[in-house]
Amino acid sequence: MKIMLKSSGEEKWQKISEKGYANESALQEILGMSPDLIPVGELSGGRKPIKVAIREGGLPGSGSTDLIGIDEDGNITIVETKLAKNEEIKRKVIGQILEYAAYLWQKPYEEFDDIFHRKLGGYLVDLMDKAEKENDEWSAEEFRDAVEANLKSGTFALFIVVDEINEELRRIIDYLNSKNFTDFELYALELKYFHDQGIEVVLPQLYGVANRTTSRNHKRVRWDETSFLEDAKQKLSKEGFSAVEKLYRFCKARANIDWGTGSTRGSFTAQFDIFSSKALFILRSNGRLSFELEYTRRRTPDQKQSERITRLTQELRKIDIKVPDDESWIALEEDELIKKVDALIDVLTTLTNS
Repeated sequence: MKIMLKSSGEEKWQKISEKGYANESALQEILGMSPDLIPVGELSGGRKPIKVAIREGGLPGSGSTDLIGIDEDGNITIVETKLAKNEEIKRKVIGQILEYAAYLWQKPYEEFDDIFHRKLGGYLVDLMDKAEKENDEWSAEEFRDAVEANLKSGTFALFIVVDEINEELRRIIDYLNSKNFTDFELYALELKYFHDQGIEVVLPQLYGVANRTTSRNHKRVRWDETSFLEDAKQKLSKEGFSAVEKLYRFCKARANIDWGTGSTRGSFTAQFDIFSSKALFILRSNGRLSFELEYTRRRTPDQKQSERITRLTQELRKIDIKVPDDESWIALEEDELIKKVDALIDVLTTLTNS
């Protein structure tokens, strides 16, 4: 295959010949530098371009996947690359990418976050916060919530990227996408490489989308008080719902509430001016309460607010809520929230009154 190019002002078209990649590392490097070459926008549900990506993400016990990417909505993409000359481009690569996905499935957010921190020297919420995003109202808390939900459910977009697809791989991709796997997405991306006379061109071709019989609904709807409490009542025990409702009523009276847009569970963030202009915690309709203390502290330049966050961590320890030594984050599940909700409200009442 040859590509013809013509620069503005020139009369003749210039032939650009296909050169191919020197090795798989060269293909990985191109994707690592420009992860937006992976056409996630062509998938169902309106995925946004990948904004944060790492190469060779080490997965203990499962090797290293060639690329892991995240978009601003918390959607996760796993990429494995292979060249046509590699025998693993046939059946073995399918097993490899499924192994990576299975390893990430149900992985705690903190462990997943650590993979990016080791590679890029920053935490996911900070890395995404600095990236150029389409949503001007992007929320770090909602982002983390979405990543966490996708890890728990194993909802990933899997891409096998090759320089030239073969018939066997194409048929496997088409077969799997013809089945009724609503939360399973596996695609092949052929990325041909052309290089001649100082000009480089890549030509992407996506395989698998047309053969999907069903599509996962990525649509995100803004929750509100009614829908949140109804969802919580369905998901929780009587005691759990009572604890969630009690904390919500307190936040409604004392804090600024921002409703989440998760597709599988309701959530809201609570922001208290006395602590920070950023959200202090997020409460989900499944009874999980989490504080992003380190992120909130980093986004709070005011010394008095920072000191109040420090005092909050001290008071939380006094009521036997486990706070890590680095005071990075706190998570309470339904059972613990039931036991601690009254004491927690007392702490927040005291601090917000001071």
